[in-house]
Amino acid sequence: NTILVMIKVSIFGTGSDGNLSLIDDSITAIMIDCGLNPKIIKDVNIYNRLKACIITHEHKDHSKFADKIAEIVDITNYCTTKVVDNFEITTVEAFHNIKNIAAYIYNKADDINIMWATDYYKISKLYNELDYIFSEISYDEEILQDAIVNNSVEYMHYKGLQNHMSLQRFCSLLKNVNLNVLKGIVVLHESDYLDRIIAIDKINEITNGRCSIFFGRGEYLLTKGKIIKN
Repeated sequence: NTILVMIKVSIFGTGSDGNLSLIDDSITAIMIDCGLNPKIIKDVNIYNRLKACIITHEHKDHSKFADKIAEIVDITNYCTTKVVDNFEITTVEAFHNIKNIAAYIYNKADDINIMWATDYYKISKLYNELDYIFSEISYDEEILQDAIVNNSVEYMHYKGLQNHMSLQRFCSLLKNVNLNVLKGIVVLHESDYLDRIIAIDKINEITNGRCSIFFGRGEYLLTKGKIIKN
């Protein structure tokens, strides 16, 4: 009988209130950002499998509990490539208003390639062959522009959002990915200036509806063929 292998991705928080996620293949767990108290993780056995923590940047909503996590596991907050059991992790520069990294995480046992990028408006290196993209899409440029015209957004907040990924920039990025390989997109770090229905429609225009699209917190199960949200 064929054994279905999968990777579990748990997103406990994404956004300005705090970011913390886990990628777990049942042998090894990788934490991405620790801006929330790790006590939020109810499965205490995860710490027996936790082998790495990637901190994308030093803003407190991503790094508040870094000192606590550093007592348990090594922190990666720079550009590098490392192998951790079945995972190969490559971190690259992602442009924000502060030093920032994105991660490509490949699991050789499951043959699954994941891109993880948040709080960025441009990435220094884009892989073509990706099974899943977990990416910030903070705002829609058209919706934000309307808010400026209607004086419903403060100018400094408007300027700050320019350091984040817009729906339009993400769609441009997506056109450079092999869409025959891509199975799913999970949207991270949304603001009030993103309409999920519009985002789905614009992404589907590029992927011809062949790619599953999910948003935000939750537990995701990834196989080579599909993504499921629990």
